[in-house]
Amino acid sequence: GGNDDAGMLDEGVLDEGTDDGGGPVEVPAGPWFDEGDDGVADPLGATATQALAGRAAAGMLPPFHSGLQAWETGDFILANDKVAIVIEDVGPSDNYDPWGGRPVGIARVENGALHEPGNFGEFFIFMGRMSVVTQFVGVVNDGTDGEPAVIRAQGRPAGTPFLENLLGQALSRDFSRIPTAIDYELAPGAEHVDVYLTHTNYNDYDSSGGTLHGFMYGPRMPVFTVGHGFNAEEATSMLAFDDDIATSWAYRIPDQNMRFLIAPSGFTGMSAAGYEIAASTETRRHYTRIYIGGRGIDGVLAAAARTEGVSQRAITGTVYEADGTTPAAGVRVHVEQVPATGAPVFLTRALSAADGTYSVHVPTDANVRLRTFRRGNVVVGPV
Repeated sequence: GGNDDAGMLDEGVLDEGTDDGGGPVEVPAGPWFDEGDDGVADPLGATATQALAGRAAAGMLPPFHSGLQAWETGDFILANDKVAIVIEDVGPSDNYDPWGGRPVGIARVENGALHEPGNFGEFFIFMGRMSVVTQFVGVVNDGTDGEPAVIRAQGRPAGTPFLENLLGQALSRDFSRIPTAIDYELAPGAEHVDVYLTHTNYNDYDSSGGTLHGFMYGPRMPVFTVGHGFNAEEATSMLAFDDDIATSWAYRIPDQNMRFLIAPSGFTGMSAAGYEIAASTETRRHYTRIYIGGRGIDGVLAAAARTEGVSQRAITGTVYEADGTTPAAGVRVHVEQVPATGAPVFLTRALSAADGTYSVHVPTDANVRLRTFRRGNVVVGPV
């Protein structure tokens, strides 16, 4: 079921056209798509050939290592035997996007439990500057049939409050008459979640416009781009978010690059090409893909490479203190690719374990060099 979030929308947004034979038709009350249900009782019980979806029961959601978790019992878990993402239930959110139905955490799955949840912040699902005022969240496929498990949030778009003054004029397109479903889909054995948007356009004209992709709480999981390191102010096909000591994640728009737009106060905004939503039709689009990986940047980049069929090799070793015999824990191992010509390219980074060991992944044919760094010490290398 859902609750009445209509009061969260400006009255002007809710005004409907009338069907007078030539104007737009009235937007019906939701749900506009299959509402789903509560899913399975134990969404963390997936076998190697399953992905499952259901509500989180007491004890299923561990705290973040920072203590800044926003997930709660009753939110929805989408999980297979490798990774999980948690989708907030309908209702007012704890985050900057105030409407629920969005991801509030990621983790790896081990022995039927969430393991090392990342210090996850928030990403927005925008239509222009608008986001969906979620009125219903449910499981539309619980995964017990062996097919991908799917959690759906749905509602009508409205201006995202904190962006209205910043981008209200630049991104003025109004999508409020286009009810939208956000589907989070996880397949058995996958290390990624696909996000699809389905729109029903009740306007009598096509709607289109550029797309904004936004990420919040940047300092909690620094943004990394291959080739540029910890600098989001570049065009890129994928952004990765680093948690050195827990699960990390990455964000890729299918077949597109993102361009840096704005970065005030912990918010990173990227822009990408928009798409057309034809008048009086239903349109479905693959909005983004979320990779979920092991500890740190190297863990999630390796997960993305496996998903995309990119051949890699692992480099393993041990970092020692200056005496040459004592293993050095908590040292960052940076990897650069050295091309035949031109400047080196920053590929990946990992943190040495308690016994000083590390493992990083690089393209199979890459010529690379490694450096180590720990705050308070000089940079060592290259090797």
